[in-house]
Amino acid sequence: MATFGTTSEAGTAAGGATDTIGATKYTLSVDGVVTQLSFYSNASGNAKVGIYRDVSGNPVELIVANNTSTAVSAGWNDIYIKPTYLIAGTYWIAVLGDTGNLRAYIAGGVNQTAYNTSTTYANGLLSTFPAISNQNYDYVCYGTYTAGGGSAVRPYSHVVVGNGMSRSEVAN
Repeated sequence: MATFGTTSEAGTAAGGATDTIGATKYTLSVDGVVTQLSFYSNASGNAKVGIYRDVSGNPVELIVANNTSTAVSAGWNDIYIKPTYLIAGTYWIAVLGDTGNLRAYIAGGVNQTAYNTSTTYANGLLSTFPAISNQNYDYVCYGTYTAGGGSAVRPYSHVVVGNGMSRSEVAN
């Protein structure tokens, strides 16, 4: 198993308000099957996690999420997601908490961070990332993956919507 993201909590501080989706952009260097998202927290509460597709440097479409409320505590928290095949590229790891200061961050981080405060925890991670605000720090989070293919869920599926028309949609 390998990881992509920030795996060290050194230099962290509390960050994030209640009902705020926070996401940090990370690069997956090889194709792989992602099975778990982990993040460092400075508080106890509940969290939902997911991965958004990057479009022009912004999180846009939700690829996979665990929108089940998961209890977390201060320190490292691991939340399993549906095994999902991702091609090498840029993705956004997102965390939504039900309490303030749930996510930890590194000030002056090298990766771009996006957040939105107009959602609610009850709604979960949305299929499209809401209006974006950016900050110059990295949330302390990472994805765990196995390099290569395998029999994981592909991030997009073909759906027939009627009258012979079809569209692709994110599989979560």
